[in-house]
Amino acid sequence: MTEQPGFVYVTYITSTPEKLREALTDADLTAVSRGHRNVSDGRPGSRWEHVRADGPGVADVVGRVVESEPPARLVTTWAAPGEEGREDRHPRVAF
Repeated sequence: MTEQPGFVYVTYITSTPEKLREALTDADLTAVSRGHRNVSDGRPGSRWEHVRADGPGVADVVGRVVESEPPARLVTTWAAPGEEGREDRHPRVAF
């Protein structure tokens, strides 16, 4: 039996898949739009970090790339750095 998500949030964005993918994964673009750099090699199983762009290099959010099918699909987990080892509790975000 597959567990159903406890919460689903949907956002519609007018863009091309390529531009949206770049906006989610390009460290320089995420630094400008979010104040954090999304840092990862983007491969399934790889770690990613949401690192403060203001200089200290602190990661406020960490996770793993679960799926990566450029440009159409990107699935990651999200967690506080102190919860990194508890992957069974990490929410998944699909773009």
